[in-house]
Amino acid sequence: MELQFATEPVVAELSKCIESKHDDWCKEETVSKEAEDLTDELGEDTEREGLLRTPLRAANAMQFFTKGYQETTQAILNDAIFNESHDEVVVVKDIDFFSLCEHHLVPFFAHIAYIPNKKVVGLSKLASFSHMCMTMRGVQRINAKTVTSVLLGTFRQDPKTREEFFSLILRK
Repeated sequence: MELQFATEPVVAELSKCIESKHDDWCKEETVSKEAEDLTDELGEDTEREGLLRTPLRAANAMQFFTKGYQETTQAILNDAIFNESHDEVVVVKDIDFFSLCEHHLVPFFAHIAYIPNKKVVGLSKLASFSHMCMTMRGVQRINAKTVTSVLLGTFRQDPKTREEFFSLILRK
């Protein structure tokens, strides 16, 4: 009988990665396994039907969320920096900007603004920078939104309470 240590399958997979040079596949496999381990550690049954493909979906989502990290500011700027004496805030409104918090790896939403220091960046480059960091799951369209709604209790039964709630969350 031949002994097989737990590390042997990992080494075999790593060797396959090196030989085939499929870095994305290797990363997906590694992150998928980590997601499965995390799900298991959280007490979930990883064999439950709803979770069977969750590790793979989580790995794909994380690769999607972080794909902008492969780009460089120099490549995006492409010499679109101009001399300018302005020193006031520059904002291009309504650029959707999403990224992942480095401390918790959860999504956050942000706005872009800067104060020039004798140089300005071409306005289209701000949108390019936001795209470098923003990619979130869902339709890849600027300003595309998926909205769902469920109202329960008083929010469903009392029109005034419902109106107050929507007034508060929609206030700009």
